[in-house]
Parts: sequence; structure tokens; C-alpha cells
Amino acid sequence: MKVIDYSIGLTREHIYVLAEWLRPAVLAPEGGAVRALAAKPAALAQDLIVRVVFVTVSNGKGKHATASALALVICAAAEKA
Repeated sequence: MKVIDYSIGLTREHIYVLAEWLRPAVLAPEGGAVRALAAKPAALAQDLIVRVVFVTVSNGKGKHATASALALVICAAAEKA
């Protein structure tokens, strides 16, 4: 089995920046996510690698939802997810 490492070039700081960028979109009322994602983080602007992003949201009471997407550039994958 061949394993592909999609984390090449990403640090914990990059993941933190991505999470903070996604937070307002995830918590936005319906229709507000597009505005929240308009300004992409400068720290992720140079990313030109195929990425897979999983986004999991929990209500803290045992219910959760997970979405995932694959795209060229981490911000694009995150937006799709």
C-alpha cells in the first residue's frame, strides 16, 4: 500500500491559521460563510500542493458532523469541505 503524505510543508502554525480562518465561516449564519472566507490568510498564500482537508464540528454534547475535500491549495480544499 502506498501512503501519500498530504502534510508536506505544513506546520502546526499553518494548521492553526487555517482553523482560525475557517472558524467564522463554520459559525456564520446561513449565507454568511462566503463573506467570512473572502480574505485568505497570507501565511497560506504560497501553498501550491494538492491537499485534503477534514473539518469536524461538534456541539459538545456528543453530536458532530465531518466534511472533507481534496483540492490544489489548502484554502481551496478547506472552502470545499
